[in-house]
Amino acid sequence: MRHLETVERARELRKSGWSIRKIAKELAVRSSFVSRWCEDGTQASTNKSYLHYYNLRQKYLNQDEITLNIDNENAKFVASMLYWCEGSKYPSTGLVTFTSSDVDMVRLFVNLLRRGFDLNESKFRVKLQLHSDQNVEELSIYWSNQLAIPTIRFIKPTITNKTKSRYRNNYLGTCSLRYGDYSVLLRLMGIYKRFAVVTIPSLLKINMEEVAI
Repeated sequence: MRHLETVERARELRKSGWSIRKIAKELAVRSSFVSRWCEDGTQASTNKSYLHYYNLRQKYLNQDEITLNIDNENAKFVASMLYWCEGSKYPSTGLVTFTSSDVDMVRLFVNLLRRGFDLNESKFRVKLQLHSDQNVEELSIYWSNQLAIPTIRFIKPTITNKTKSRYRNNYLGTCSLRYGDYSVLLRLMGIYKRFAVVTIPSLLKINMEEVAI
């Protein structure tokens, strides 16, 4: 069973000196699971609730059902959809501002933006929000590598103090990616607004004769 193999792999990495957070990232599981496995060898393999959750992850998160050909036009469209969800809109801002703590999402967005639009790289800026116990320099370099934006274009980060609230063990900061071009902002907004105008009516069209009232 793949679950048991994952548990054993986690224990091996822990014995070799890996941190809980690093193991969780390597195996794509929760840090709490890794901690439980490494502290109690019996609980992890007999926990039915976890086994159900794990099997669902293997079935749905690792599937390969969608293949996309990301040409320039598709890149514009997907970038626009992401921006509709996570981006700041006019009139609250006059520049492209995309904010998320999901590294893969921010990295995907910036590369779609590069693929779909003719950009001036010098207009990129990055502002991080970090916890007071995190290493600003290390995380700035990490995000710089992920986004292919030099740290010289990073704005002074916002530092927050921890409270009694629960924090994620693998939290790498919240990244606010900014691109200073009003026209690109309007183009992103124009794409998703047009998509909504054209698509929503057809999705909401209902044959009332088929609806049970």
